[in-house]
Amino acid sequence: MESPRLIPFEVTLQKTDEWMKDVMEELGPDDPQMAYRSLRAVLHSLRDQMMPGDVMNTSAQMPMLIRGLFLEGWKATPPEGDIDTQEEFFALVNEELMVPADVGPEDSTRAIFRVLEKRISCGEVQDIQGMLPDPLKGLWTEACK
Repeated sequence: MESPRLIPFEVTLQKTDEWMKDVMEELGPDDPQMAYRSLRAVLHSLRDQMMPGDVMNTSAQMPMLIRGLFLEGWKATPPEGDIDTQEEFFALVNEELMVPADVGPEDSTRAIFRVLEKRISCGEVQDIQGMLPDPLKGLWTEACK
């Protein structure tokens, strides 16, 4: 007998599929593994620059599966060290990419930030932008400014 699927799981699967389609559109090739690695790398790098309360506020706007990805391995502590340049942020993303990537850390970052601008509220995007150093603010589009 097949086990029944719970509606909350069905809903999060649908919403996660929508997010992943957006990521694949932004990154170009239709490669779900690359899209997943890019999404994970950028979300973890961004999360690690945020205060715990801000991480939780941002995660509340994500589908359950994406939220789990965002919070995976996270220790609810304030950020360690300052990231002052785009290059430093890209280095963090590059470390998180896990394997030599077809898409580099800058393209991954810009793509995932565009998806976040589309998928979470402009107010939340503005809150994220407000806590980042000025050089990182330039990685976002003008959609929520």
